[in-house]
Amino acid sequence: MLEIYFPAAKMLGYLRSGPSGPYLDGFAAALERQGYSPATAVRYLRAAAHLGHVMAERGASLSNIDLAAFAKKRISPHVLRHTCAMIILQATQDIRKVSLWLGHATLTTTEIYTRGDPTEKLDAMESIVPPHLRRGVFQPSDKLIALLKRAS
Repeated sequence: MLEIYFPAAKMLGYLRSGPSGPYLDGFAAALERQGYSPATAVRYLRAAAHLGHVMAERGASLSNIDLAAFAKKRISPHVLRHTCAMIILQATQDIRKVSLWLGHATLTTTEIYTRGDPTEKLDAMESIVPPHLRRGVFQPSDKLIALLKRAS
């Protein structure tokens, strides 16, 4: 089934040999049954392949997923794409990379991914705040400690 979307033997071999490889043919068939366009199917298949690699890097595998937990949930290719984008954002801390990976024309379109995780917002905001204004642990000076000791 993957041959329909990836005619190049090298890409096909790469996809099939990856952690998501055993699942991609079934996923491609499901995308075709649901009427997704070939271009959209290719994007979702690449997202699924990438998700497998990210999970493998973190010591997990797709075979560890409890499919019964998802039996009553509808997980669309769009949800998978969004999940991959959030993982990329968390891993890279760079919304520009997420935007490029998703194929968005502008960063404005990608900004929705910063709304998903509040810690991402805080980290992104902190990266542009001058160092002397960043949050952190308060370190009192020796002069302040001496003053407090004298007062008590």
